[in-house]
Amino acid sequence: MKKQKNTNFLEWNRNILLSSIKKINTSFILIIALDALFYALAGLLAYFWLQRVQLKILSFNVPQNLASLGYEQVQAVAKSAQMLYVFLIASFILLVVAIIFLASISKGIIWARTIGAKPTLKLISKFLGLNLIWMTFWIGLAISASILLNPESVPAFLAAMLFIALYFTNTLYTLFIKTGRFSSLKDAIKFNIIKARMLALPYALVFAIFYLLGFAANLASFRYSSILFSLILITYTAWVRHYASSLVLELEKPKHL
Repeated sequence: MKKQKNTNFLEWNRNILLSSIKKINTSFILIIALDALFYALAGLLAYFWLQRVQLKILSFNVPQNLASLGYEQVQAVAKSAQMLYVFLIASFILLVVAIIFLASISKGIIWARTIGAKPTLKLISKFLGLNLIWMTFWIGLAISASILLNPESVPAFLAAMLFIALYFTNTLYTLFIKTGRFSSLKDAIKFNIIKARMLALPYALVFAIFYLLGFAANLASFRYSSILFSLILITYTAWVRHYASSLVLELEKPKHL
């Protein structure tokens, strides 16, 4: 009996896998293009922010001998340092908000296309609100961990955090695009905990392939290898959305509840 259940489970996973492949159509190219555009724009924003930050830091002159300065001069240096600190924090927040805004537009259209929904202005606007909550939480957690944890522990923590974030995000976006309700946040967390046994094997396969692609990208050293593997990863990510959304929508059916 147990062997039969295992066979049925593997057969079910295989059918979902094949179904997600069959869903790939001409809109798949649009999804890849939107994904590539988002990462390019986000990368440019981050690059220009870093350039601006470097210029600000280089222009900040700290006297070599502060002890020899008068009270007013020390106050001026302290004020300049405070303004630099405020600039760094404020500009970083603006960068994060800008990236979330870009992500909400591009990913909203992408996820709507993935599950066959219409990407309306109302849906994208609500998706932006969802991401301001969801993405800010994970970004804040990553920053807090980088500051509070021992440097040796940070990479392992961030890797685990990324795994958990992606595990819940695929379900959250599928449910939210389908219903347009903010309660999808609670529903997604509950869903992934209850259905963890059914999702474990598919996600193990997904992350194993991600790892192999990343490993191959690190080994590749030919010209334009980084561009090639970036396109491969973006294409693979686009397929993973189809697969993850198919899993969620199938597990939502009454027979699986």
